[in-house]
Amino acid sequence: MKDGTDLTLGKFLSSREVFLINILKENVCGHLFECLDYYMLLSQRSEKSVGIYLAYDNFSKDDLENLVEDRYSLSSREIKALLKDTYIQSIKEFRKTRIIRFTKHQRIIFTDAQDYARIMNDTNMVFSAPSIIGLRCGIVNEQFKKLSDKVTKLKINFKVFQDFRIYTESLYDIPTRNHKKRLYFKSYKHLDKEDIAKNTGFIYLSTECRSLDVNYLKKIVLEHPELSKIYVAVLNKDDYPSLNKVEYLVPPVKNFHEKFDTFIYVPIARKFDCSPRLLPECTFYNKNIIFHGIDKDYGDLGLYWRYQDCKENMGDLTLDLTDLVYLYAEGNNAI
Repeated sequence: MKDGTDLTLGKFLSSREVFLINILKENVCGHLFECLDYYMLLSQRSEKSVGIYLAYDNFSKDDLENLVEDRYSLSSREIKALLKDTYIQSIKEFRKTRIIRFTKHQRIIFTDAQDYARIMNDTNMVFSAPSIIGLRCGIVNEQFKKLSDKVTKLKINFKVFQDFRIYTESLYDIPTRNHKKRLYFKSYKHLDKEDIAKNTGFIYLSTECRSLDVNYLKKIVLEHPELSKIYVAVLNKDDYPSLNKVEYLVPPVKNFHEKFDTFIYVPIARKFDCSPRLLPECTFYNKNIIFHGIDKDYGDLGLYWRYQDCKENMGDLTLDLTDLVYLYAEGNNAI
């Protein structure tokens, strides 16, 4: 592996065999937890060395340590190893990177397949690896079309893992494999019922895909008088006015799952949420789930199948050694 601008990054990437990558994000993102879940599975069950590579703004190693301690049950030794195995760049520094080359023995996993598309289509970076997979999150778009043309022309071995129940269309010339996103519940913190706040709701908002105006928030408060408090996760508290019973939180949130017993799922304008991970997390902790403003005509297959699995097939949402990502990381060339 050679890197044209950052020797520290080059040393990090050359010293590991499997990489979990998520880039161009601001603050906490669900794909970050996918990196963590797969890291824990691989680092605990595989003999291969594993690294996490993040290009994030407003997120530090201290933030990562606090997030891991809050969400997972890991020993101090395991947390120290995870931090050592993680490289975090600012997006500005990431965009300065010119060349990243991996060897034929290394395995590359993008927890958001469109991250790889953004590298190939929208940056001046040369990203070369003999074998790459990406986990699908998003509809077919021009990014995938351009990526398909490039990987075909450059003869890059790139595959996308996606849930065929949700994604029924072809992805141009990019090979796909049927795969369901799972969570490594084995490492999640154990919480007793008395550890979790009662009659307290939680709403997650993000500027990227889910944002509600103040009147909508007021409506939710009025329609749920049984809740004594509603936490709302936002990127900037100053963007929202004071509301009765509402407290704004900026992720990462300390004691996150202890704070609420009711998750309020709110609509997304695009009506597509490929694999909402808070649904299985809340099911795992036996929380209430309320779908506000979601009716039978909403039409989000990602949301539908995620919730169906939570109700009927939680066992198959548990990450284990049968998962295709694990088998790929272990070097199974048949995938």
